[in-house]
Amino acid sequence: MEVIRYERELYEPVRDFWIRRGFTVRGEVGRCDAVAVRDEFMIVIELKRHLSFDLLAQAVERQSYSDYVYLAV
Repeated sequence: MEVIRYERELYEPVRDFWIRRGFTVRGEVGRCDAVAVRDEFMIVIELKRHLSFDLLAQAVERQSYSDYVYLAV
């Protein structure tokens, strides 16, 4: 297993995961690390190297305007 040194290293595998499922994916949308959209369905993805309380708080805040929020840690 490779050690992830930078958050940006998480973007490509996460993007590919959602593209294979029929989503269009964009990175750095507003304050979100990535957003996946299919039809009118939106998923916010936060990419982080470590799990933290701040990350969980971000996820809760993102739930107010997204169908789902995923954390890629």
